Amino acid sequence: MKVGVRALILLMTGVPAYAGTATGATITAIEADAKGRFTIYVSNAISGSPECARRPASAFVVDGAAHGGNVVIALLSMAYTLQKPVTVIGDDKCLLQAGIETLASASTAPQSTP
Repeated sequence: MKVGVRALILLMTGVPAYAGTATGATITAIEADAKGRFTIYVSNAISGSPECARRPASAFVVDGAAHGGNVVIALLSMAYTLQKPVTVIGDDKCLLQAGIETLASASTAPQSTP
């Protein structure tokens, strides 16, 4: 029996009720800057984004230098390379980059078993 890949990484303690969410999305691009921040663009519309996020919201930002940030980037890079669907949830804040919500958690969608 195949076991689906499942990973959930929380960068914050808890996820706000009104955080941006994209479910079953594929990652369309990943950008990095010299400060270690990664911008993750997703294929599906992000619902529930905070007011600080651009409209329509299409990206999240991750601090790759923060505790756990490199693990999140590794997971999302794998999902991008393999074009695996992901669920991504923001933290309801745009503190790392103006107009883009900070990512709070990410998971790959479980694979179906035959």
